[in-house]
Amino acid sequence: MQAARGFGERHAGQGVVGRTADRRDRVLGVINASSFQSDYRYTPEQIQVMLAIADQAAAAIERIGLYQEMKARATELATLNEVSQTINSTLDLDNVLNLIMNKVVEILDVEAGSLLLLDDESGDLVFQVALGAPSGKEARGASESGTSTERAKRVAVGC
Repeated sequence: MQAARGFGERHAGQGVVGRTADRRDRVLGVINASSFQSDYRYTPEQIQVMLAIADQAAAAIERIGLYQEMKARATELATLNEVSQTINSTLDLDNVLNLIMNKVVEILDVEAGSLLLLDDESGDLVFQVALGAPSGKEARGASESGTSTERAKRVAVGC
C-alpha cells in the first residue's frame, strides 16, 4: 500500500483511524486522522465521531453533486427555451441557424460545430453555419448564390 501524499514512511502516524465516505454503496472518498504519538489509541467515542463526520461529509458531497447536476440541467433547459423562443419569433433562417449552432457549441463546451442543410436539387449537404473554423473565423455558406465558396463547402450525401 502506498503512503498517502504528504506522508513519508518515517513520518507515518502511529495511531490511525480512517473511514470511507460512501453513499448508496458508492465510495466518494476516505477521511483519516493520524497521531504521531507512539502509544496513542483512539477511544470508542472518537471513532464514533469520525464515523459521523465521514457520513456527514458523504452526504454533503452527494448534495453538492446533485445541486451541480440540477444547475447544469437548468442551464440546458434555459438554453433550449431561448432557442425555441427565437425559432418561434423570427422568420430569419440565418439568425435561427446561427443561434442553434452557438448554443450547441456552448452547451457541449466544444471549440467548433457546423450545421449543414440538404440541397434538394443536388442532394448535397451544404454548410450553412460553421463555427470555430481552422482559420479562426466563422464560415457561412452563400446559399442565395452558387458561388465557388459554397460549391467548395458541399459534401456529397451517401459517400
